[in-house]
Amino acid sequence: MTFSPVLPSTGLVGWNFLTRTVEAQKEAFSESSSVQRDIDYFESEFPKLNTAEDLVADRRLLNVALGAYGLQDDINNKYFIRRVLEDGTESQSALSNLLADNRYQKFADAFSFPNPAASNTAFTRDITARYVDQSFESAVGDQNPDFRLALNLQRNLGDIATSGLSNDAKWFSVMGSPPLRKVFEVAFRLPASFANLPIDDQLGEFKDRANSVFGSEDISQFADKEAQERIVDQFLLQSQLSSTSALSGQNIALSLLQSSTFSYDV
Repeated sequence: MTFSPVLPSTGLVGWNFLTRTVEAQKEAFSESSSVQRDIDYFESEFPKLNTAEDLVADRRLLNVALGAYGLQDDINNKYFIRRVLEDGTESQSALSNLLADNRYQKFADAFSFPNPAASNTAFTRDITARYVDQSFESAVGDQNPDFRLALNLQRNLGDIATSGLSNDAKWFSVMGSPPLRKVFEVAFRLPASFANLPIDDQLGEFKDRANSVFGSEDISQFADKEAQERIVDQFLLQSQLSSTSALSGQNIALSLLQSSTFSYDV
């Protein structure tokens, strides 16, 4: 049986409860029998693999490996995943380097075969720890997708902010991560058509909005936990306002429809 995260409310109230209890909830989740079975199986069987084909052939191992990078929805795309792994990341023409989602690069880099780290306990435990984080976030997302995105941001944005990359490269890292990109797009109230702009125009808009909302276009500001909380609060607020507006529009439409029907019947 798997532990289900406790989320008594939505919006900022629910988020504040989750952040206060997240460590205890995650520990309970990781100790559930189904998650422990996945961890034990991966740590015992993965070191025996020699090729990408071996990994793709074992669905249980592949589920943990993909899940560690938030790519579990690709579990049935075996040819695609094998190609990503076998191409690696060194060549510019490698499949993972051609994909907009940079999670595939991280996945391919971690599971390069032959993998000298495969028999390293530290490596397998790092993967299973990532798997627990991602699986917990996924379980949260089953109840509240916004909270899943916020948890992902807390786990990943700091690493980008403190990396040695240039500010533009950091922004491209955010833009190449669908979960992080979604948070910023909603927080900055960017329309759906925004994704159709040339990539450099998107970069400029992200920087302009960051400067307008947070007083700086420098992503390094998000190394600070309080700055991360501000972007999350902005995201949750805008998401809630958007949902409220959508519901209000539906209620208005329903009221007009009911009024029209009533008038017709009379």
